[in-house]
Amino acid sequence: MLAAPLLFENHLEHIPSRILCMDADPETQIRRTVERDGCSYEIAKAMVAHQLPREIKIKSSDDIVVSNYPTLSELKQKIHELHTHYLTLIKQDDTHD
Repeated sequence: MLAAPLLFENHLEHIPSRILCMDADPETQIRRTVERDGCSYEIAKAMVAHQLPREIKIKSSDDIVVSNYPTLSELKQKIHELHTHYLTLIKQDDTHD
C-alpha cells in the first residue's frame, strides 16, 4: 500500500497495481485545506486549482471513494466494502501464482 496524495502529479501511477482515488468536490477540498493549513479561502482555492483535474485522477483510478459523504459512518462503510474487495483480489491473485 502506498499513500501518495500527488501520485499522478509526480508520475508515479506505474508503481501500484491498483489506484484508489479519495475524491471530494472542490468546495469540500477548499474547506478542508483551510481547516488543515489555517490558510485563507483564496489561498486554498488557488492550491486546489493548481492540482491535476479531478476528472483525470478519477479516470486514471481503479477505485474511487467520494469522501464528502454526509456521515462518517457512510464513509467507513464504503472503506470497509473496498477493504473486503481488496482482500478478495489478494486471495484470487494468490491462487493464480
